[in-house]
Amino acid sequence: MEEEAVADGAFADNGTCIYWGTDYIEGKIWLIGMFGTTVALTSIILNFFLCIVYLYTPSLAKSAVLYFGVIAVVDIIMGFNYIAAMSVPVFIDYYGLLWLYHVFVSCVVTVVCESNCALFSSSLLILLATTERLLRTFQVKTTTHLRRFVEKNRVGLCAGCILVAVAYKLPTYFELDVTEHLHCGVEEFSRFEIVATPLVRNEIYRKLFMFWTRFIVDRISPFILLVLMNFKIITALKQQTFTPKKAVFMPSSSTKCSRRNIRDATRTLIIMVSLYIVSQAPQMIISISEFSTPNLDEKLRDDEGLHQLYSYANDICSICSLLSSCLRFPVYLANNRQINDASRATFRYFCGYWRAEKKPKDYRPISAPTASLTAGKGRNPDAPQMIISISEFSTPNLDEKLRDDEGLHQLYSYANDICSICSLLSSCLRFPVYLANNRQINDASRATFRYFCGYWRAEKKPKDYRPISAPTASLTAGKAPSKKTSGGPRTVKLAEDPRKADAAESMANKPTDVENTDSTSNYSATYEYHLNEYRL
Repeated sequence: MEEEAVADGAFADNGTCIYWGTDYIEGKIWLIGMFGTTVALTSIILNFFLCIVYLYTPSLAKSAVLYFGVIAVVDIIMGFNYIAAMSVPVFIDYYGLLWLYHVFVSCVVTVVCESNCALFSSSLLILLATTERLLRTFQVKTTTHLRRFVEKNRVGLCAGCILVAVAYKLPTYFELDVTEHLHCGVEEFSRFEIVATPLVRNEIYRKLFMFWTRFIVDRISPFILLVLMNFKIITALKQQTFTPKKAVFMPSSSTKCSRRNIRDATRTLIIMVSLYIVSQAPQMIISISEFSTPNLDEKLRDDEGLHQLYSYANDICSICSLLSSCLRFPVYLANNRQINDASRATFRYFCGYWRAEKKPKDYRPISAPTASLTAGKGRNPDAPQMIISISEFSTPNLDEKLRDDEGLHQLYSYANDICSICSLLSSCLRFPVYLANNRQINDASRATFRYFCGYWRAEKKPKDYRPISAPTASLTAGKAPSKKTSGGPRTVKLAEDPRKADAAESMANKPTDVENTDSTSNYSATYEYHLNEYRL
C-alpha cells in the first residue's frame, strides 16, 4: 500500500525530467491530508496516554491485558508512519514544498519498512491474544498446560511476535531505492526518483514472495483465523452465560474479581478483533480482486475511472486500519474495568486532581491573605476605567476633540466621575462580601459586635440543683467554729456510734412499712437538727 503511494510520486524518463506527483491531489488533500492526518494524530495521542497508564500501573502488565499495551506501542509507530508515508507526500505536492520532499526521499525506504513491520506485528499480537482467550474455552488437559505456558511467558511471546514480523518484513527495505538524476536541476522535484530495486524485477521473487506469500500470510490467513477464533470465543462465552452451574462453594472476593477481569478482557478482545476484521475487510476485497483480475495494470492505465476508484480504495483501506487503532482505547475504556480505573487514576494524577476521601473540616484557618482580603491595595482599575483608558490610548488627538465637541467633553467628564463612584462603591461592598464568604472574618466580626454591645451568648448547660452537705461560707461568716460543727454534722457521729449502728441494723430487719416510717422520721429529725444549727 505504501509502496504504491511512494512509487507513484516521481519518476524521470531517460534524459527527461518529469515529476508526476500525487494523483487526484484536490480530493486527497481532504481525504489524506486532513481526515487521515487527524485520525493519525488522535491515534498517537490516545495510544501514548495508554502507554503512560501501563507505565504507572504495573499490575496491568502482569494481567491478561498486557497485549493491549504492546499493541498500543505498535499503533503509535503506525500513526507516525502514516503521516510520514501518506500525509507528507500530499502536503508536498499540494503546497510545493521542495525542502520537505528532499527530507521525504531521504527516509522513505525506512518509513515503508517500519510501516510494514508495524502492520504485521499488530496482526500477530492480536492473533496471540485471541489464542490465549481461545485456550480458556477448552477444558482439555493439553490445552490447560499450553494456556498456563502462554500466561507465564506473555512478555517473551510478544517480543517473539515482533521479531518474527521484523524478520518477515525486512526484505521490503531492499525493494525500494532512491535515484538521483544529475541532469535535472537542483530546484526541481524530478531530480530524485523512487524506483524499484533489481530484487523486485526478479520474476520469481515478485510472484512467489511479493504476491503469493504476502497474499496468504499477510491478509488471508490472519483474517480467516481471527474470524473462526472470534466465533468460537463468542459461542463459548454465551454458553457460560446462559448455562447455570451448581456452586460447590462460595467464591471469595478475589476469585470474583479475577473472574470479572477475565470476562472484561474477553469482551474487550472480542470487540477489538471485530474492529480489526471490519477494517481489514476492504483490503481483503481489493486483494481478491487483484488476484482474480488478469492484466489489472493494463486495465488501470486504459480506464481512468477504474484507476481513480482503485487509488481512492487503497487510501480508504489505509485509513480504515488507522481508524481501527484509534478506536481501540475507547473500546478499552468502555469494556475493561481495569484499564478504565487505571486511566482515570492516571488522568487525575497528571491533572493535579485528587479526590481524597476525608471528612470535611468545619474550620480551617487561612495561612495567607486571599485576593479578597488584599483587594484595593495598589492600583487596580475596574471595567469602566479600563474602557476609558483603552479609548484614550486608541483615539488620536483626544484633547482637541474634547475642546471642539461640547457633548463629548460632557460625556467624558461624567464617565470619569462614574468611574470614581464605581471604585468607591466597590470598596463599600467589600465588607459585606467578606461577611458572606469568609467564615473567619464573619465569626470575628460577630464576636467584636457582641463585645462592644455587652451581649454574650454563653453556650453552657444549666447546672442541676445539689443539696448543701455543709454550711457555706456565707452562713458561717463572722462566727468562730463551735465544737458542735467542728467535727462535721451530727448524723456522721450517730453513724459512728455502735449503739446507733445496732439500732439501724435492727430497723433494717423490720417490715417494709415500718422501715419507710423510720426512714421518714430520721430524715425529719436530721432536717430539724440542721435547721436549729443554722438558726444559732
